[in-house]
Amino acid sequence: MVGAEIMSIKTNEVIEKTIRRLNNLGLKGQAEVVNDNHLMLVITGESIINTVKRLVSKNITYPKSYIEYNKELNVLVVHFWKGEMPQSLKQKMLERMIEKK
Repeated sequence: MVGAEIMSIKTNEVIEKTIRRLNNLGLKGQAEVVNDNHLMLVITGESIINTVKRLVSKNITYPKSYIEYNKELNVLVVHFWKGEMPQSLKQKMLERMIEKK
């Protein structure tokens, strides 16, 4: 398969399909061709965090839960509670909503 060796690695069908699958998961990145035989897909940390949060959220069946990423500690925190939402958590959610505006 001499023709396949001449093709750029970026146009390889299997690699293109893999990148599409990662994009469909929510992982967004930039493909960088290093040379004809080497391609790097650089995925942002924010994209990874958002994808993991979404995947974790889809697997939580308990209705009273909240997921947050703590940048300072570099951890994902899943909160569960019974009864009314804890006041401290309400405050955190309110602060996050204000930050996004």
